[in-house]
Amino acid sequence: MSALAPRMAPGAERVENLVRLTGGASMETWAFDAVGEGEAKTPLILRRRTRMVMNSAVSKPPLRREAEAIALAVEAGVPAPIVTYVCDEEADGLDEAYVMHRVAGETLGKKITSDPAFEPARGKLARQCGAALARIHSVAPLDGLDQTDAETTLANYEATWRATGAVRPTIEAAFRWLEKRLPKEKVTSRFVHGDFRNGNIMVDPNDGLVAVLDWELVHVGDPAEDLGWLCTNSWKFGRPDR
Repeated sequence: MSALAPRMAPGAERVENLVRLTGGASMETWAFDAVGEGEAKTPLILRRRTRMVMNSAVSKPPLRREAEAIALAVEAGVPAPIVTYVCDEEADGLDEAYVMHRVAGETLGKKITSDPAFEPARGKLARQCGAALARIHSVAPLDGLDQTDAETTLANYEATWRATGAVRPTIEAAFRWLEKRLPKEKVTSRFVHGDFRNGNIMVDPNDGLVAVLDWELVHVGDPAEDLGWLCTNSWKFGRPDR
């Protein structure tokens, strides 16, 4: 890692305080500092793919493409970490990986919804999320991203469910209910985050939304999908009234 420090941050000479963060089924996330002259430190994050997730409703893009998507979102004014370096899979020895600035804030969904310290943020968070989504959906679609629509997405989710071998009458009824209510009019496809929800956003107790994270499902599709994730009760962590 220290050999890559100059590529990750201008003037950096070595890496310190390398710590693996918890969470992530298919990705490793590491926090560290790139240290340069005069002990100046640049807080960074390394995201590295360890394995592909099978039976996903949307194909995950290569991490190089994911990094490009984040950069485009930042250019459009979306609050997101700035990518500083995309690793060379062969030369750098880290396989698929990229490095981005480390942003200060909270990502624990239950804390964001319930902790009294986050009450100032909760008063502005919905509007901030709407503004961020408007900017995300304004980005010109990036070549190489998965393209899908509501019908295909529903079919993929059903295929994922069938692959588990489980049988639940409620789930069967839900698929048929959704199938009957698919959009009849063609929707203009947009650049879509794909997993925009509480838990994938970073929040400051006073300032609210400071960064949109976890872009591994970014694709081109129906922008209503992002609103659907945001409004799903399971991602409200015990506060469905919010």
